Amino acid sequence: MRQTLTIAPAEIARQLALCDQIRALLDQRPGQKLAYVDTYGCQQNEADSERLRGYLARMGYAFSPRRRGRTWYC
Repeated sequence: MRQTLTIAPAEIARQLALCDQIRALLDQRPGQKLAYVDTYGCQQNEADSERLRGYLARMGYAFSPRRRGRTWYC
């Protein structure tokens, strides 16, 4: 049986505050911050990737159309 997970508004606010703190730290470093998010699989994976892109954008990252340079996998 599939179970729906609900994230409390307080937890969402906490996560967004962390994104803002990370952005403040990254803004102190020179250069543009780039991210590349590649998605494989089902529609839920795409939805999760969009959420990740939103967090990264809030942290100050721009997006590269292709992978280049250092690669970090999560």
